[in-house]
Amino acid sequence: MKGQDVSLAWQYSLDADEELKSQIQYVIFWKKLNQSTLNYDKIGTKTFSSLSEELTYAEPQTPQIVIDRSDQATLHIKDVRRDDEGTYKIEFTLKTDGSVLTEQRVNLTVLGKLSSVHQPGDVRSTIVC
Repeated sequence: MKGQDVSLAWQYSLDADEELKSQIQYVIFWKKLNQSTLNYDKIGTKTFSSLSEELTYAEPQTPQIVIDRSDQATLHIKDVRRDDEGTYKIEFTLKTDGSVLTEQRVNLTVLGKLSSVHQPGDVRSTIVC
């Protein structure tokens, strides 16, 4: 809903080999499709490194767009505006070689009084208003 907060929640699973590889270093990228360039712009990252054994976050659009620290892969958009409408993507990537293990997309439509999330396939999206 325009002016409300929205949570976009993704769920993913890795096979045993991918899980083993991701225990060293991984990056989760959240991106939004730029309609002008037709490229995806990064709007957030979550990085894990076994060397430091910690998660680090980059949120260039804080405080409007933030990553949920308590969930596997949820992005919160505060005070939704018309320009938040579009296609959002999450990528789970191995930092060691840059290979993308899984990616999913979700479309956010912002209406005057209503909001809707169109979800292809196994993408789970939640609207919190």
